[in-house]
Amino acid sequence: MNCQFSIFELLCHYHSITEIYNFYGGELTVHANSETLGDIIKYYREKSDYTVEELANKIGITERYLYRIENEGKKPSYDILYKIIRILKISPEIIFFPDMISNSSNMIRIIHMLSLCDEKNLNKIEKIISILVNQYNSTN
Repeated sequence: MNCQFSIFELLCHYHSITEIYNFYGGELTVHANSETLGDIIKYYREKSDYTVEELANKIGITERYLYRIENEGKKPSYDILYKIIRILKISPEIIFFPDMISNSSNMIRIIHMLSLCDEKNLNKIEKIISILVNQYNSTN
């Protein structure tokens, strides 16, 4: 599947996270578990061994505000969400394009690793994947 825009180009196109939520149909979910944005952030915060206090301080928000994001459905501003994604190393696709992510934990790990690559390495990886897909298609 080819995307015409990167996640951050998409974010720049809209004026707020709420506009993106509305454009993509309201409450964001991930996988078949219907996880909310707050569930995703909480999962990655705990996985990264941050306390609410530590992450809130690192982001520059109050603990109460982070609690509301994680547990009460509060939608953060673009700036806050960007910081959360970067600090917790959450692949933006998990949040913005949940239907593109399968339930496979392998897929999630691969996407996370790809999000850490620079453009040069991504181009190499794309070529390798293209070769593998072509080989697979020619044998089936």
